[in-house]
Amino acid sequence: MKVNPIDENDILSEYPLPEDIKRVLEEALPYLQNVNHIAKIIINYNIKTINELKAMIYEILEKNDTLYDIITKTDLKIVLNFAEKH
Repeated sequence: MKVNPIDENDILSEYPLPEDIKRVLEEALPYLQNVNHIAKIIINYNIKTINELKAMIYEILEKNDTLYDIITKTDLKIVLNFAEKH
């Protein structure tokens, strides 16, 4: 059985995200465990800019509650590192 490789652009194309946010996620994609979950969080928070993205991630990480698991928090930290470069 042949498995088709995942096209990274296809993963993000199904989400209505602003282009600069997609660019950050595309850069971080090789390091993320669950890009789909991160994209859904960004959509739920109605994030439109990179500054809003950074603020949302800081807010989630500072709460230190159990709403998000360690993998999601790690993915958010990775996205934050790439967002800081923009």
